[in-house]
Amino acid sequence: MIRSSDDNLELIKKLNELKKAGVISNKEFQKKETLLIKSNSKKINM
Repeated sequence: MIRSSDDNLELIKKLNELKKAGVISNKEFQKKETLLIKSNSKKINM
């Protein structure tokens, strides 16, 4: 499944909400955010 950058932005926002609520740690948030950003940059460079 290919996600658009808008989809990734929404996922990052949701992850941030989970972090703020204490559901995930800051480290988990950063790891997921980095993966989403990297996956998006690969699509742009193709």
